[in-house]
Amino acid sequence: MSVAKSASLTLEEFLKLPETKPASIYIDGEIIQKPMPKTRHSRLQAKFAPNWTIEILSPDQSSNRVTSNILHCLKYGYQLGWLIDPDDRSVLVFKSHQQPEFCHREDRLPVLDGIDLELTGEQVFGWLKMNA
Repeated sequence: MSVAKSASLTLEEFLKLPETKPASIYIDGEIIQKPMPKTRHSRLQAKFAPNWTIEILSPDQSSNRVTSNILHCLKYGYQLGWLIDPDDRSVLVFKSHQQPEFCHREDRLPVLDGIDLELTGEQVFGWLKMNA
């Protein structure tokens, strides 16, 4: 992940910029280039509803920066955020105005209200297997 080193931009200025590959995001006046998504990211994202941000920590990413992305989403209306760490097979769950919750193995993962889904950490990591 790389951060563009430039003067602080407004959101309006950022929205006028051309699309980039990989995609860039705007947080607090900075343009941050997102890592190229892997197949497992796309497979997992396709299984969930809106207002739910899911970040899968890559080895080259800062956990603080990714956590900051989740907190930013919660600040602006998202209801749920997951930080998935493949190295220790854990999921850190964020909800608005609540302490984060650490889940792993057979812990039941919180999902959005109204979604009829019971899911454990092991099931999520099973989806992330590339040969599945």
